[in-house]
Amino acid sequence: MPQTVRLAIFVVAALLAAGLFFLLFFYKPIRRYVWRKNVARVFYTKVNRINLDNDFFLLNDLLLKVGSEDYFHIDHILGGLKYIYVITDCYYEGAVVPSAYGPAWTYYTVKERKEMISNPLLANRAALERLGIISGVNASLMIGIVLVNDDCFLAPYQNERGFTQLVPLSKLTKTIEFYENQNVAPLVQEELRRIFVDLHELNGRNHGRTTSAE
Repeated sequence: MPQTVRLAIFVVAALLAAGLFFLLFFYKPIRRYVWRKNVARVFYTKVNRINLDNDFFLLNDLLLKVGSEDYFHIDHILGGLKYIYVITDCYYEGAVVPSAYGPAWTYYTVKERKEMISNPLLANRAALERLGIISGVNASLMIGIVLVNDDCFLAPYQNERGFTQLVPLSKLTKTIEFYENQNVAPLVQEELRRIFVDLHELNGRNHGRTTSAE
């Protein structure tokens, strides 16, 4: 084998080994950085993929209020064939000890700091109930979901039926499929479309009001 060929093979092998070394040692930090800079986009991409694949209705970044109360925010509302899904995005770098009804969760950050954070399951449930007042949709027809990034370590937690569900991002599709396959009467799609149109218009007005107030 000519010397130039052997040299070329060596260079290629060295580059491949360097690339593999780079991926092994820097993949997770780079992935965390990308996630941190694009949290909303990453969650939205997954939710919208489900929306497009199933011809559902979808609204994002909703700002709503009930009467004279303060505004509340919902990341995504997904209208399916059987249920309306009220989805909250949560990104954690580290480990979380969730609980269903406690006011706070214990959060261990990647810098080994212990923090107490507000329980997003309760916040999601409150948003779902307020959404029901605005839209007139019975709470039994809505499923609350708190989405967390896959590389967040969750302490053992069992979702309760009838309560907001804690779901890793990679399991969202199966979670939606589970509920859509329930033996319940489907939603009237024309009524669902009207609800989403009304919420879209209300959301636009509310975003305009808060922007002008600033």
